[in-house]
Amino acid sequence: MKATADKPGPPAMGSRYKAEGMLNGKLNNSTVTITALDSPRRLAFDAEDSNSVFHHEFVFSDAGGGTHVERHVTMTKGPFYFPLVLAIFSSTVKKNYNGAMSNLKTKMEGGA
Repeated sequence: MKATADKPGPPAMGSRYKAEGMLNGKLNNSTVTITALDSPRRLAFDAEDSNSVFHHEFVFSDAGGGTHVERHVTMTKGPFYFPLVLAIFSSTVKKNYNGAMSNLKTKMEGGA
């Protein structure tokens, strides 16, 4: 994912970003808005694309010299059939979810 701030400055509550990411192999543009920022413990944001809003929350805690990262994602707005689609394709959703967390881990451990 690539994100570009609407306005210069450090991340803060209400900061907005234009984001480009891949979703099921296709480019997916969205607007990301920070909804909670309690550094270094918590970051939450809403990602809104053309047909849905997903709320993402990351919670960081000490893990014996490292950091444990928890990620919670909920759909707060979307077509009525999305919960059914997510259930049908749950293995794909989990694969993408776990892949994103694995990529984050690799980048963080590599000093990125």
